[in-house]
Amino acid sequence: DREEAQEAVGTPTAVKGSEKAPFGGRKVFIGGTADKDHDELKEHFGQFGEVASVEVLKERDGSYRGFAFVTFYDIRSAQELLE
Repeated sequence: DREEAQEAVGTPTAVKGSEKAPFGGRKVFIGGTADKDHDELKEHFGQFGEVASVEVLKERDGSYRGFAFVTFYDIRSAQELLE
């Protein structure tokens, strides 16, 4: 559930206006990811459903910015994560 996801890698939050965006509410902001990489996040959030993409943002020097975006194939997976 959401609390387990938060304890493990970060805080999931709905992306504002995402219902109208091309990804239709399937994209979730994950804050507090520290130094988690693409593969770690994809594996972890895969427990909620099939992950379409993971965007891990980095600084110019290559260090992690501490947040990411996870997009699911199915909106129900994103909704389950946010409950």
